[in-house]
Amino acid sequence: HIKLEVTFGGTFELVRQVQTNQLDLAVDFTPLPPHRGVEVESLLHLPFVVLSGPDSALVSRHRHHSSLHVRDLSEQRFVDWQRDDPYGAANSARFSAHSVTVQEVARVQSFLLLFDLLRAYHACAIAPDLRLLRSFPEDLCVWMLREEAPQSVEVVALQSSASTGSEAAQLILAGLRQRLASKRRKTD
Repeated sequence: HIKLEVTFGGTFELVRQVQTNQLDLAVDFTPLPPHRGVEVESLLHLPFVVLSGPDSALVSRHRHHSSLHVRDLSEQRFVDWQRDDPYGAANSARFSAHSVTVQEVARVQSFLLLFDLLRAYHACAIAPDLRLLRSFPEDLCVWMLREEAPQSVEVVALQSSASTGSEAAQLILAGLRQRLASKRRKTD
């Protein structure tokens, strides 16, 4: 018996549900909050990219480039992550380190809103490169983010340390590992 559940809750809630054995297995992104009693397995490292709506000023200037530096975002309309989100804090540090100012037009909590806001505000954003997991919408432009010290996000599996997890959870995790490994081979 397998119960699959897709939620858009926060990392704190997922960790708590694994700690209290409400979930046998959870898949999330780093960074994680303190997670005593939870085993974490790294499944995939994702670099960061610059995304922009089709009518962003970046498109006319950099359409044929494969990567952008933080400096290329100077004075651009920018959609950032919520202030309490680690990605938002990382972007603030990136801009500060390069003396870059952007025109913040919105803040988002998830990818569910990001794409629409990029289009609506003719803006750009820095986000994890999810293309190994699924493609971005075709009308958005994507460039690799060039950084002196490249950062990445990990996709991680979370399981309770108190139990080895159900057999079904182990089968799902094995299938996920296999699928991610085959996608990595295709892109290498």
